[in-house]
Amino acid sequence: AILARSVIDCTGDGDVAARAGVPFKKCHETTSVGFPFGMANVDLKRMEAFLQEKGIIYQIIHADKGVPGDDLVRIGFHLSELPEFHDFMEQNGMWGPLTVARHPGELSYINTANLRAVDATDVEELTRAEITLRRQAMAMARMLKKYIPGFEHAYVSWTVNGAGVRYTRCIACEHDLTIDEILNGQRFDDEIGLYGF
Repeated sequence: AILARSVIDCTGDGDVAARAGVPFKKCHETTSVGFPFGMANVDLKRMEAFLQEKGIIYQIIHADKGVPGDDLVRIGFHLSELPEFHDFMEQNGMWGPLTVARHPGELSYINTANLRAVDATDVEELTRAEITLRRQAMAMARMLKKYIPGFEHAYVSWTVNGAGVRYTRCIACEHDLTIDEILNGQRFDDEIGLYGF
């Protein structure tokens, strides 16, 4: 056996800590897992004009991407406000989407497929979730092509390899960060990393 004075558990699920007997609680009930994907060959100008006309954009960022006539960088919109999408999204717990457009004619990142309360430490439950999320993403892509101007000739250009897990085990710590500490960028003598979102 290899012994260490300290171990930093970077598994994402607290596997090392849990197997070492560190107290934890499961936190997956408080959040969801996602399944982002991208679509290419999108007429971003037509899409944006349609979404503006419908009044469903909740976030939009334009910036110089170095391509004349293509300055859309990020757009979030409430598709569930359109009757064609409402029931499908409500039944599946989907939101948004929130998207990023990195390249001309491409929604490089579409975040909408979503499942709540998945225990990603249970391989069978995670597998079922990934199958469901992949189906959600492909159904959403078909609906975008059918109902949103600018998507008529679009296609799915990529998907993630697996579900985007946000939360599994919460390890009992000597100190839990407070909202104020996070918002104020509090630094600690024993910190092991920095994160900003």
